[in-house]
Amino acid sequence: MVISALRITGRPDELVNAAACFGGGIQHYDLCGLLTGGFMSIGFTSGNFSDNKEKSEFVKKATRSYWQWWEERAPKHCFELRPKYSWDKENYKRMIQRVACKVEELIKPVIGNR
Repeated sequence: MVISALRITGRPDELVNAAACFGGGIQHYDLCGLLTGGFMSIGFTSGNFSDNKEKSEFVKKATRSYWQWWEERAPKHCFELRPKYSWDKENYKRMIQRVACKVEELIKPVIGNR
């Protein structure tokens, strides 16, 4: 998720390393890496704004929308998600696809059709 956001916003791939600590719920089975990766993607996209007020409005709106969307679909914590997805790889792939589509929907107005 993060590498895609970096590429479509024209940032260096190496910045993906900033997300390394989020896997496995920040290595404590806590907040899901897919959830935090989506937030990081929104953050990278906010760099496309030169106006701080517009940037702030975008981040607030996108973050709230993503959080609400997530809460309606899945638990926020890895320890709750892992039992459901660890043995069902197809279901996990579908979850990743749904998350990626939602993040793309939120950032596409800012990045256009790249």
